Amino acid sequence: MAYENVKHLLYRPSILPYFIWSKSSEDKSTDVHRIPQFTAGFIAGTVTSACVNPFDVVKTRIQTQNIHTLGKTSSTIMYKNIFHGLQWLWREEGIHGLMRGVLPKLMSRGPLSAISALIFELVLYYSRDDLHSV
Repeated sequence: MAYENVKHLLYRPSILPYFIWSKSSEDKSTDVHRIPQFTAGFIAGTVTSACVNPFDVVKTRIQTQNIHTLGKTSSTIMYKNIFHGLQWLWREEGIHGLMRGVLPKLMSRGPLSAISALIFELVLYYSRDDLHSV
């Protein structure tokens, strides 16, 4: 959803009119430029990763909390469920706790999403039926 909305925003002629070029001076059909698709993938990947990061932090902490060691309870349960974990994390650590580890995630997720979006659009473009009818 984020990718499609950002892509449509970038393809508006009033915002970026130079991203739609004609193929040649004789041919008036347009060829879609790939930079907005790459950019939309990058933006969508970083935005969604930043939004999902608090859930990832709580999920990781739930998975790594020690509940039982050799049949004995070694520590108390800090997080009962995801919602309790989000509340506790916000109360105890604030926004810093919720966004812990977001920078490395954004550094990897943005470029990966951009490349994935570009490959997705290229596959769609080359699988069109009107390209194969000669």
